[in-house]
Amino acid sequence: YTVEGNTLTMKKTVGASPCTENQVAKLSFEIVKETLILKVISDDCTLRGAAFTDEQGNPYIWKVDK
Repeated sequence: YTVEGNTLTMKKTVGASPCTENQVAKLSFEIVKETLILKVISDDCTLRGAAFTDEQGNPYIWKVDK
């Protein structure tokens, strides 16, 4: 992965997802207090985007484990 500004660019290296190693995803990220918000900008593997957004395209949110 690489990070430039608030954009995370990544590609698969291992795992069981249907994405190939050459399919790139770009996500914007924002950290608000203890919450990480990721939103898909673009993704060559459309199935992977489901891990970061709901059916309406809204970003999923991760909170710090306490």
